[in-house]
Amino acid sequence: MAENDGKKGFVLYLDYAQHLDQLTDAEAGQLLRAIFSHEDPDKSEPTLQPGAVSMAYSFIRAQLDRDRQKYKEKCERLRQNGSKGGRPKKANAEIENQEKPKETKRFSKKPTKPDTETVTNTETVTDTEKTVYTPPAEPDGDNTKKEPLQDRRFDEFWKLYPKKVGKQAAKNSWKRIKPNAELFARILAAVQKAKNSAQWTRNNGQYIPNPATWLNQGRWDDELEPAAASGPTAPQGSGQKFDAGRYLKEKLASFEEG
Repeated sequence: MAENDGKKGFVLYLDYAQHLDQLTDAEAGQLLRAIFSHEDPDKSEPTLQPGAVSMAYSFIRAQLDRDRQKYKEKCERLRQNGSKGGRPKKANAEIENQEKPKETKRFSKKPTKPDTETVTNTETVTDTEKTVYTPPAEPDGDNTKKEPLQDRRFDEFWKLYPKKVGKQAAKNSWKRIKPNAELFARILAAVQKAKNSAQWTRNNGQYIPNPATWLNQGRWDDELEPAAASGPTAPQGSGQKFDAGRYLKEKLASFEEG
């Protein structure tokens, strides 16, 4: 639920189309209602079941919150600038010009020098008014370029992948694949599940493929046999299975908000 700060609208970016393309019409409608509920100060934060809709909503909600914070900071800057001065009154300028009447020659057709100075003073007042109401420039911080999305996604993959060899080769493979939001989610879930498989845990990870090889061969679709012992995501003897959806939701939410 957004704060009641008087804001009457919000921005939906074209980048969101990659999320909507992965949803059915019904899911897209559910996502849209969740977005409006989040931005409406009179409504509570929507509750979504884990899945594609929840994942897409977490990305969009993080950007909406960032935009709202920038809006609040801009309003505060404008408020501070307005408190530093105001438009000078024209009445005061006219009275000032009339305090010392200038002498003119009788029947003279040409304006005297003092009259010329009076016009100059009027122009000065006009320039001052324009200067006072010049819109403030945006701070340099708003123009700071963010790290490209694919670079941030690769960094998250590299942190998760257990075999840290051939990073540059793996990064080149990643740039060639250019995974969208759905594929990125599948890759992270596949790596996490593979880390608890019989193949990857055998002989202290001897059979874990190099990350570049794993990416080039599309190994996120492999069906690996789980290890005999429970992985780190489930207690010993609990019989629980790895909850990929829950892990992915938490990981991607922290990734976008960070």
